[in-house]
Amino acid sequence: MTSKKLGVAIPVLVVLALMNIACVSTSPQVGKEKATIIYVYDPMCGWCYGFTNTIDSIASKYKDDFKFEVIAGGLIFDSIPISNFENYITENHEYFEEETGVAYGKPFMDSTLKDNSVYTRSLEPAMAIHIIQEANPERAVEFLVTVQKAIFHDGIHPMNPNAYLPYIKGYNITEQAFLTKMKSDEYRRKINQGYIKASELGVDGYPVLILNQQGKTKKLISGHMPFDKVDKKVGKEAGK
Repeated sequence: MTSKKLGVAIPVLVVLALMNIACVSTSPQVGKEKATIIYVYDPMCGWCYGFTNTIDSIASKYKDDFKFEVIAGGLIFDSIPISNFENYITENHEYFEEETGVAYGKPFMDSTLKDNSVYTRSLEPAMAIHIIQEANPERAVEFLVTVQKAIFHDGIHPMNPNAYLPYIKGYNITEQAFLTKMKSDEYRRKINQGYIKASELGVDGYPVLILNQQGKTKKLISGHMPFDKVDKKVGKEAGK
């Protein structure tokens, strides 16, 4: 997979590895089932981490206009040492933080990123997010943001299911049920099905927002964008 320029859907860790009238509403959703905004991401995609504040704000602002669904598209399929990315992140984190307004945390930068024993891949964090989305569909974006911050700020070990336990409190699932699902082949298959769905939607980089209205899909944004630009595009679809 090749890298792309900033703002055109860059899966960053691959780069890192290589380096109203009266009382009548005018909303288009009235009388209809809400359209869905699908957020295609990868939990180990740095630009998706940089997009966390934006997607969190968009999902909160438009929760009455749209349903929100998250799908992991797949980025790192084989487990690799996270320290493989140390040099690139260390050299470029200031540029990344300036562009996105999101900072890597000291636990990630000073500990996890330097630990040769910590391995990473997309599967486990994607499973954690999918499990919580099933239990709390209206809070899927919220938990996705929580997981990416847990990895890139708090420095948790992405492949360790137990590392997610402090973050699932209040999400309508017991620790035992969560861990059982994290270890199941069923949920591995569900993530693989998500990879296939993302491909069928024409996604080849992240982050991406897709509008699904009555079975018809339209790509709204592709690549990291600031909040105002995303807000304008989503607001237009909401009739605002």
